[in-house]
Amino acid sequence: MESGWKCLIYTSSNSTRSVKWQQKPFQRYRKANGKRYFSRSAKNRELATLSEIDMLSQLYNRLKIDQIMREALAEVTAQPTTSLSLILLDIDLFKDYNDCYGHLVGDQVIRKVAELLMKSAWGNDYIGRWGGEEFIIICKQTNAHDASIIAERLSQTIETTPFETVNKVTCSFGVFQYRTSDGADSLLKRTDEALYLSKRSWSKLRYFKNL
Repeated sequence: MESGWKCLIYTSSNSTRSVKWQQKPFQRYRKANGKRYFSRSAKNRELATLSEIDMLSQLYNRLKIDQIMREALAEVTAQPTTSLSLILLDIDLFKDYNDCYGHLVGDQVIRKVAELLMKSAWGNDYIGRWGGEEFIIICKQTNAHDASIIAERLSQTIETTPFETVNKVTCSFGVFQYRTSDGADSLLKRTDEALYLSKRSWSKLRYFKNL
């Protein structure tokens, strides 16, 4: 055992003196390396944040959205009087943008749509990129009627915003409200079915709710 750690052996005569003697080198080390500790802590927080974000859209990634979904379902299950709704939206004709203009332009469209979603978010909205050109919005404390208003507002915002190169972009929306029997899979399935119906008739109807 090194002499510097003999203070761990306590005796009635030297315990106080030994503890103080041990603290001095630690205090010196902490002062000398304080910035390193802070930097490492900040770096860990940064890495934790990066692990939750989709790099292209700067929205929550699917892993983080899954976590938020579990938490939201737990909350609405514990408090049945609250509401929970889900919005799925898909960029119309996105494959044509990639085919006609290239994937870099396709990426620009995704980033622009994501930016518009973030600017239009409400306090209870959690927005993520679900995959490809599809996005998801978890609307806590929001019923189907209010979620439909959100979807309509987002649809109009995206449709009336000029996009570089492609000029105009539209999105289709599926809206569904949580039901007592729903788990994450069933809620997502119903919302995805609503989105599918919206995609089939996107020129006439912008969204469906609680089908």
